[in-house]
Parts: sequence; C-alpha cells; structure tokens
Amino acid sequence: MNKNKIYTFFLVLSVSSMLLAVITIIPSPGASKPSLLGYYAVCSFAPISTLIFVVISAIFYVVGKRLYAAKLK
Repeated sequence: MNKNKIYTFFLVLSVSSMLLAVITIIPSPGASKPSLLGYYAVCSFAPISTLIFVVISAIFYVVGKRLYAAKLK
C-alpha cells in the first residue's frame, strides 16, 4: 500500500472520530434522558463518550503518523 494512502486512511479515521466526538455533545430536544452534564444531548453519556472519541482520534492520528514515518525510512 502506498505510504500516502496509509496516512490518508488514518487521517480520515481520525477526523471521523473527532466529528463523532463533536456530535455527541450537540443538544437534542428529542433525547430521552439528560446527559451527565445535565442537558439533553445526542448522547446521554456525553462527556465520557466525547473523551473516548477524542482519545480514539488521537490514537488513529499517532498510528498513522508513525506508519507514515516508518515507510519513509
């Protein structure tokens, strides 16, 4: 696989995970339960799920960057 494709793949995964993190904290009037922060959000597990997605995003970014750097050598 081409080194740019590998980096692009992991970058897309990283950006997608970050987008999901943002979506979890968006207020939603149709939510069934309030989030842990006290407001009705898309995800009732809002602050923890947001942190989980941010960590996943960071892991994808670091792994992609390391694989890209390893392919340069």
